[in-house]
Amino acid sequence: MKALSFGKAPRARGVSTLEILIAFAILSLTLTAAVLVVFGNQSVSIDSQTNIEALSKAQAQLESARALSRQDFSQVASLGPAPDDIYKKTLMVEPIDAFTKRATSLVSWASGGRSLSVKLVTILTDFGSIAGSCAPAQDGDWKNPQHWEFVPSNLVPGNSAGGLGIADIKAYKQKLYIAAGAPAKSGDSFFVFGLQSDPSQAPAFLGSGDNGTVLSALALGQKGASLYAYAASARGSNFSTCAQSPACAQLQVIDVTNPASPSVAASLKLPGVSGSSGQGIGKSIFYSGGYAYEGLAKTASGPEFHIIDVSNPLSPVEVGSYTVGRTVKSIYVRGNYAYLATDDNAKELIVLDIRDKAHPVAVGGFDAPQNDAQGNNSGLGDSVFANASGAYLGRTYSLSGGDPEFYILNDTNPASALPVLGSKDIGTSASPDSVLGIEVSGTLAFLLTNKQFQVWDISNPASLAARSPDGTAATFLSLSGLGGTGASLGCAGGYLYAAIASSQGNHKDIVSIIGPGAAN
Repeated sequence: MKALSFGKAPRARGVSTLEILIAFAILSLTLTAAVLVVFGNQSVSIDSQTNIEALSKAQAQLESARALSRQDFSQVASLGPAPDDIYKKTLMVEPIDAFTKRATSLVSWASGGRSLSVKLVTILTDFGSIAGSCAPAQDGDWKNPQHWEFVPSNLVPGNSAGGLGIADIKAYKQKLYIAAGAPAKSGDSFFVFGLQSDPSQAPAFLGSGDNGTVLSALALGQKGASLYAYAASARGSNFSTCAQSPACAQLQVIDVTNPASPSVAASLKLPGVSGSSGQGIGKSIFYSGGYAYEGLAKTASGPEFHIIDVSNPLSPVEVGSYTVGRTVKSIYVRGNYAYLATDDNAKELIVLDIRDKAHPVAVGGFDAPQNDAQGNNSGLGDSVFANASGAYLGRTYSLSGGDPEFYILNDTNPASALPVLGSKDIGTSASPDSVLGIEVSGTLAFLLTNKQFQVWDISNPASLAARSPDGTAATFLSLSGLGGTGASLGCAGGYLYAAIASSQGNHKDIVSIIGPGAAN
């Protein structure tokens, strides 16, 4: 029997070994499958993580473009491609019209031999600052600009015997808005014209309104589907005693949503201001992001600069002010700062920090050189413009001679005494001249002076170059040849609009539409 038992033992051990081998094989397969599942899930997890991270980077890039558009719409431009860790970021910006741009944010990367990307698209709109919409073509012939002249008062039905006395001019979405400082025969002081697609064709009269006042300056602001004109009233009242009314208010809010029937939606007499005989009247105005910024003629008492909340245009409210002590001739708002051109020889340009709207604070500025030994009031601040490239100041003629009337200032730090990047003396004792209006687009600065429409290449601020037929200031477009002297300058899209005060003394002011000559 033992022999039998000895014969069975080896057989049992062989079966056990086989079973163990089978078990190991099954375990090996199971582990392999588990490893594949784990690594497969890890690959999916990595893809999801990179997708989320790339999407976040694309969103951040669009938000940066949006923030820049609110500060300076003209500076929103294409960027990249630029590396960012494993990613490559590109921002593509395409202009749709003068007030809107399409921004596409693309973030791409490689993973496991695959090329992956995410793309986000948005539309940026320049509703915050319509005045910053100047975009004339840079590649045209600005040495020989084309221009077409019209007498707006001749286009107003039944007004051939009167004139407008244009105080300010703005263009927006193929319409021209005019504020009149010397009311026409009809008594109206606000006019709307339709601009033709062919600038050589006369603008078409659309509508006008009698606001019970005369106007000195104009700004436009969009509120949803409605468009409003914020007008500085120049009607001299006794602001110490008069009650608020269209005839006693420095601000007029005009609803121009229906251009055929512009109407006064609200008016505001600014609080804390006293004065008469022209003291405290409206002189300048700027609109940005739901606020109207208004400058006054020197008051008898009270501030000359006011911040007005017009988020509800039907109920404007003054929320802050600043005492300048002189007349505020021109205002430009960019980001957190307001730039004021004043008629003070000691502070031709004042920069205010306006982050706290209730308490604007002077933080910087520029005191232009004044070598006038007689102490005459010359070389005063008259016009101002600001963008990402700098601040631009225009002055009245300096009697001392040799002092520039046009300055380009470095405002990298607006809260400082702004250093001079470049300047130009445009007036001489034989031919005194002042800078009344400034528009800047790209590397070109467009100036309206008493005598000329000037175009300067500012790509090198230290050495400004005249874009004129012979490269000198002598051959810029002459305004006297067009019938008068400079009054106001506006810009929209590809054209500039110059208001020219008639030399005939009849208030039949001229509007010149100016664009580049054909590219060579």
